[in-house]
Amino acid sequence: MKKIIFKILTKTEQYLPKNKKILFHSFPDYSDNSYAIFKNMLTNKIQINNLIWLYDKDINLHEKIFNEFGLKIKCYKKNSLKGIWSFFRSRKVFSTHGIFSLIETKNKKINLWHGMPLKNIGFMDKESKAATTCDYIIATSNIFKELMAKSFNKEYEKVFLTGQPRNDLLFEKTKFYEKMGINDNSYNKKIIYLPTYRKSIIGDIRNDGEYNQDKLGIIKIDRLNELNENLSKNNNLMLIKLHPMDILQEVKFQDLSNIIILKTEDLKKVDEQLYPLLGSTDLLITDYSSVWVDYEILGKPIYFAMDDYEKYKSNRGFTIENLPKFLPGDIIQDFEELLKKLDNIPEKIQKDTGNIFNKYKDNKSSERVLKALGIV
Repeated sequence: MKKIIFKILTKTEQYLPKNKKILFHSFPDYSDNSYAIFKNMLTNKIQINNLIWLYDKDINLHEKIFNEFGLKIKCYKKNSLKGIWSFFRSRKVFSTHGIFSLIETKNKKINLWHGMPLKNIGFMDKESKAATTCDYIIATSNIFKELMAKSFNKEYEKVFLTGQPRNDLLFEKTKFYEKMGINDNSYNKKIIYLPTYRKSIIGDIRNDGEYNQDKLGIIKIDRLNELNENLSKNNNLMLIKLHPMDILQEVKFQDLSNIIILKTEDLKKVDEQLYPLLGSTDLLITDYSSVWVDYEILGKPIYFAMDDYEKYKSNRGFTIENLPKFLPGDIIQDFEELLKKLDNIPEKIQKDTGNIFNKYKDNKSSERVLKALGIV
């Protein structure tokens, strides 16, 4: 029945009048750039009676929003009849990964995406099976504006140079440590490691780079105890946040005194967003994830754990030629080098790249997006 109604709506959508509703969707549920825009609108009381969330799994989303903002916002399961109907009727639609992407509609779809394209995505990725239709996208700098236009096959003027809304959250306080019973002030440094996936379990099922079931990024799982000893010696705490699509989400890891391995569900359990937590740390370790583009605006140090660069380049490909020479931090080739680097963490970012990757280094990206769309 649902499929029949969906097909009818698809054919008749152009004749359906649009209401004033603004619809949100993200992966994972209630997160990332969509959440940041939504929060800005609620905090500043912008069209709060016209907002709708579509979720995939989080059936308690109504309650979460009420607990956070004290407002009752309509929330529907994405693939429910109410969800589909709301999508077709809404005037504007915000998403982080595209939504009902194979359908051309009259409403304005704003694909906020979930990071700047360092690795090939969309039309630049020969292996991608996904197609994403949208009216507007966003970028953080001129180089990414051009790359986003190519990736989504959009006209240059349809890419808004605003910065990523989620970066506004880097400047907010997190209650993560308090909720986890951790005294974060007792550590010298708080480190966060965000490796991108080498093998995915969601979306396009694929292998990128050098996948090894016994490795967590650059770290062999059987050497986590050795890493923990280093962190304990230096009185540092390391958070290792797995990519939402990483097959390692299925692995059960041991408990360690100075390492916390975070899966997608762990942040949901304590109702905390990733980016305020990210902003609270003193050092980022990552690889080919564009999270470093976000972190760069804080001026804090970054390490790049890139032990499989050539393999990843061959498998997935990069949008920027000779990427390593443009990186604003030190490159780490193996685990032993990682341990040495953790003994002497710098106080600030190692290389100033100016505005190559970020035109704006503030907490006003959500505001710029809303202005560009004429919502404020």
